[in-house]
Formats: sequence, structure tokens, C-alpha cells
Amino acid sequence: MLTTLSTYGSYTCFAPTNEAVERYIQAKYNEYKASVDSFNANPEEYRITHTGITSPRLEDLSDSMATVIAKNHILELGVTTLEVNNGAFPKKTMNRRSVMLNWKEDSLGRRIDTVDGIEILEEEKNVETENGYINCIKGVLAPSDQPTSTLLASQKGFEIFSAALEKTGFDEYLAQYDNPNNPEYDGLGQY
Repeated sequence: MLTTLSTYGSYTCFAPTNEAVERYIQAKYNEYKASVDSFNANPEEYRITHTGITSPRLEDLSDSMATVIAKNHILELGVTTLEVNNGAFPKKTMNRRSVMLNWKEDSLGRRIDTVDGIEILEEEKNVETENGYINCIKGVLAPSDQPTSTLLASQKGFEIFSAALEKTGFDEYLAQYDNPNNPEYDGLGQY
């Protein structure tokens, strides 16, 4: 990832704090461990939930899982939160995931930005680098397996568009658009 980020181009990185990464790893490990315990107690009734994390220690994180987490936080487009307003960033993450920016004013009239509901730290927002911007966030952008139409339906302010997608059937088209299990999928969003 360091080689990628040091190349020419423009990037936006949503960097979770150390504490956020530790909380995420612990939570995913707890989810995995609970499912293993349930499965061991009653294998006919329970299945193991594979979270990709089988240890609560950062040192035990596999290279592939670390890559998934890292790519989920990087857009191949250098853009500030002020350029986006509310809504989806114009590009997906390197993990082909859409992320949503929302903001509101607090009681003192200060703008509070969030990405997928995770607060961006004010003092570490839109930090300009040679090839993009860094925004420090208070949580980890968890990988999502939900299709775009489902994510849109969950966002306030997209109810009408979401209903139009459903009524026209385009919600199902979007659900299969990024599905690598579709035999006609070429890996570039094309069929």
C-alpha cells in the first residue's frame, strides 16, 4: 500500500485512529469467537461466522485482511470534505465500496463531518499531502457486502431515488453489477 500511495495520482485517505483499529479487531474477533463457541456447543444449529479476524492481536492480522481494511479507507481521488457536501464521494474506495459523507452543525455552529456515520476528527480533517488528502476518523470503515441500492436506501435524503430504483427494477441490476460471482462479470463493472 505504501508503494501505491507514493505513486503519482491523487488520493483521499480516511485513516482510523489506533484505538479505532484495535476496537474493530477486538469486535470482529469477539464475533468470530462467539460463533465458534456456539458451533462447538451445537454444530447442527450454528455456523461459524468468518470475519477474517481470528485473533484479537494486530500482529496476527493476515496480510490479506490488512489489505482489505486499508483499501476500504482510500479513494483514488484527492478531494476535500468541503468539495463533496452531503452524499456519496464521486469515486469508490480501492475496495470498490461507496462511502457517504454527511455533516451537521453542532450546538456551537461548528461543522461536524462523518463518513459512513463515523466522525472525522476536526483537527485532522482535509490534511493536504503531496498527492491528496488525509482525514482521521474515529472508527474503521468496515467492508460492506451490501449492494449500492441497499446502501442508498439506508441513507437519509435518498428515499425518493431509492423508491425509483426499486420501482424500475434498477435496484436488482445494481445488486448484480459489482457481483464477481456473476459469470458474465469482467472485474471492471462490465458484463
